[in-house]
Amino acid sequence: MKKRAEGYFSAAAGILTACALFVCGELRSEVFLLRPLGSAGSKSAAPLPLGVSLPGLENASPLLREPVRINGKAFTLELFRSGATFDEMRTFLQKKGARFAASGDTLRCTARLPEGMLERLLIVRSPGIGPVTVFRIAGPPGLPPVGSWPRDLPDLPPGATPLQVMELSKSNSVYGVFEGVPRESGAAFRAVDSSLRTQGWLPAGNEGSPLIGGSGDIYFSRKANRILWVTFDGDGRGAFYSRSLNSRGEMPRSL
Repeated sequence: MKKRAEGYFSAAAGILTACALFVCGELRSEVFLLRPLGSAGSKSAAPLPLGVSLPGLENASPLLREPVRINGKAFTLELFRSGATFDEMRTFLQKKGARFAASGDTLRCTARLPEGMLERLLIVRSPGIGPVTVFRIAGPPGLPPVGSWPRDLPDLPPGATPLQVMELSKSNSVYGVFEGVPRESGAAFRAVDSSLRTQGWLPAGNEGSPLIGGSGDIYFSRKANRILWVTFDGDGRGAFYSRSLNSRGEMPRSL
């Protein structure tokens, strides 16, 4: 799985389009991390909502809309697909004077909404010439600290600090981001991989094998009736995403 160095709100992520979590086929540990943008990007904030005015999304309805709790705080998550190119999205944000940051194949943007609310956009470049995927989260600014680590996620690695927990009750899914693991992410991942195998989880790619030396994998458990994504990057950060399978033990089509 591809490493990601950025730690801002930037969806899951990519994780979320087979769940939609993840969109380009990979779990990204920074995807829904709702932190303020840094110095990158424009200094001015866009005064109006951007989510329905992006190229290819003008007044479009989201493919899905779901309430979500992030560190216990209520937000709304929306998913859009646009035929516009990634470069067209970047140019649009620049012309609007929107405050955004770019990292690899993602753009992260924060814009003010009425009554002190914020919208946070994650724009993900699809592989090849595929459509651009846009994640939008609207809600109050700021987040409380993580209260407790969810039972449906693996235990935090030794020394790790939780950064964010996202819970989507409609789909019985949970996403957790953490930092503070050893910079050599392979060791932390192999420890999690070994623990999951001991508990009966079946890896999809055998990425935890020393011969492969991966940094993440996808796991299935018929006993728990869940699917689990695990990913680590090289900067001491990682993410877990877990959700229920459907009644036939298959991955649902939506989040």
